[in-house]
Amino acid sequence: MLARFKTLSVNQFTFIIALYFVCIFNIPLFGIIKKGLEKQTDVDPIFIATMPLFLTFALSFVFSLFTTKYLLKPFFIMLTLLSSSVFFAAYEYNVVFDYGMIENTFQTNPAEALMYVNFASIMNMLLTGILPAYLIYKVDIQYKPFLKELLHKVLFMLTMLAGLGVIAFFYFQDYASFGRNHDELKRYVVPTYFIGAASKYINVRYLQTPMQYEQLGLDAKNVSANPNGKPNLLILVVGETARSMNHQYYGYDKPTNAHTQDQGLTVFKDTSSCGTATAVSLPCMFSRMGREDYDARRAYAQDTAVDVLDHAGIKVQWFDNDSGCKGVCDQVENITINLKSDPKLCSGEYCFDQVLLNKLDEALANAERKDTVIVLHIIGSHGPTYFLRYPPEHRKFTPDCQRSDIQNCSATELMNTYDNTILYT
Repeated sequence: MLARFKTLSVNQFTFIIALYFVCIFNIPLFGIIKKGLEKQTDVDPIFIATMPLFLTFALSFVFSLFTTKYLLKPFFIMLTLLSSSVFFAAYEYNVVFDYGMIENTFQTNPAEALMYVNFASIMNMLLTGILPAYLIYKVDIQYKPFLKELLHKVLFMLTMLAGLGVIAFFYFQDYASFGRNHDELKRYVVPTYFIGAASKYINVRYLQTPMQYEQLGLDAKNVSANPNGKPNLLILVVGETARSMNHQYYGYDKPTNAHTQDQGLTVFKDTSSCGTATAVSLPCMFSRMGREDYDARRAYAQDTAVDVLDHAGIKVQWFDNDSGCKGVCDQVENITINLKSDPKLCSGEYCFDQVLLNKLDEALANAERKDTVIVLHIIGSHGPTYFLRYPPEHRKFTPDCQRSDIQNCSATELMNTYDNTILYT
C-alpha cells in the first residue's frame, strides 16, 4: 500500500500535515477550549466550528515557510516526533512545555527521563510519532519548477490568510474576548508554543553574550562561635517536589510526618518556590533574589549563598542524589551519588535517598575541625515513578500506584504513593 501512496503536491502535503497536527496533537488544546466554553452561557455554534478551521489555516500558513525541497521531509519528521512527545505529556500529565519545562528537559539526567518510558508512552510514540514520520518519509512530494512552485506557495499562503481573514471578519470580537479570558490557551498550541519556548531557551542559554560574573560577599566573615570550643555543623536537606498540602505539619490529615512529629520542629508556613522545576527553584533558593525578581541569567552570573559561606571560611560539601545542583555548588566540594554505589539502595538507574546517609557518614568520619555545612540534595518526591522513591518496607499508605503510567491508577492510589514519598523523606 505504501508503494502506491498517492503523490502529493507541496501545498497538499502542507494542508494535510497541518490538519493532522490540529486533529491529533492539539486535542489537549480543544479540551481546554471545551472547559472554557462550558462556563459561558451563550455561545455561537458556528464560532465553535471555526476554531479548528482557524488553527488549520494558521498552521498551514506557518508550515508553508518550511516546505522547501531539501528541508521539508527532515523538518516535518523531526517536528512530528517532538510534537508526539509534547502531546503525550499534555494529554496524560497536563504538562505544558513552556520555557521552564524546556529548561528542565534540557537539564534532566537520562535516568530520570527514562522513567517516563512506559507502555502508554511507547504506543503513543509509535502511533502518533513514528508511523506518521515514516509516512512523511515515504510519500512522494511532487515539486514544480522553482518559480512556478514559488507562485503556487504564495497563492496557497494567501488563501490561508484569506480564510483567517474571513473568520476574523465575522468573529474577531469572540476570539478576542475568549482569548483574554483564557490566556493559557496559547500554551497548549502544538507545535508553535513549545518551539517558541525552545528557541528562547537556546537563545538565552547558548547564543546571548554571557553576563559578566559577579562575586558576592568576598568580605564575608564567620562570626559564630560555640562556647564549648567545638566547631558548628549544619546539615541542610534540600527537598524536591514536596507539596505543603501533603505534610502533616500543615494540617494534612494523614501522618506523613510521623517520624518527626514529636520533635518540636519549627515549621515555616509562608514560603513558596520560584518554580516547579529543579532548574528554576534550586538556583533561586540559593541566590540573593526572591521569587518576584528572580532572573536565571543573573543567578548563573553571580555567587550563591553557598559561595558566600565558602568565602567566609566555612567548609561546604554538597552531596547530590538528584539531577545536580544547577550551578549552585560548582565552586565548592560536590559529589553526585554513583547510581551503583550501594546494591541495597541503588538499582543502577536510581538510588533511594537513604544512600546520602552513607556519604554523610563518610563526611562526618573525616570532618575537619572547622565550621561545616553539608548539603544533602534528595530526589524526594520526583514523579511520575513515585513508587521508586521509597523501598517496599516503607509502603505505609496502601494501595499505592506501582507503575509509571500514573493515569492508569486511581486518585487514591496515586495520593497514597505520593504520601509514602513524603513519609520516607
